Amino acid sequence: MKKQRKYLQPIFTLFAIAALLFITENAEAQRRSSVRRHTVVKKAPKVSVKVNYNNVNYRVHNHVYYKPVNGRYIVVSPPVGIRVKVLPAKARRVVVKKHVYYYYEGSFYSPEAEEYVVVQPPVGALVEQLPEEYEHIEIDGQHYYIADGVQYKAILNEQEVWYEVIKVSKEAYS
Repeated sequence: MKKQRKYLQPIFTLFAIAALLFITENAEAQRRSSVRRHTVVKKAPKVSVKVNYNNVNYRVHNHVYYKPVNGRYIVVSPPVGIRVKVLPAKARRVVVKKHVYYYYEGSFYSPEAEEYVVVQPPVGALVEQLPEEYEHIEIDGQHYYIADGVQYKAILNEQEVWYEVIKVSKEAYS
């Protein structure tokens, strides 16, 4: 009986570790999904940092911007013009007309000195994926996607579907 317990102990430990990893990964996935743009929350995360930009007291945590609205917070894109010292870890390098940008979740960052400035999406930019929330429209049989005032169209880029910025609404970034 004692011999059998010795063999079962490592198996039990492996199952416990696997369960813990599953729970942790599931919690992380839920955390990520709870900070989608346009989500309204009662409170910004306690560990968020207060950033005042254009007379708005944003709270920022892990590159997620919380804008105060009527006693609550709404998750928004970083405002155009704001400067950051560090890019989001998953930001992708994008080159448009010989200018380097970095793209993350619908926002474009332009390097300036030792910082990055959030800028309007440059027309002609190619991105691998659309922002999380977008609207699909069809015009004359052509498919387009709109997110936060930016219009994209799907194109083939080296046998993969990418999305090209084809129009930026002036109202969205004024």
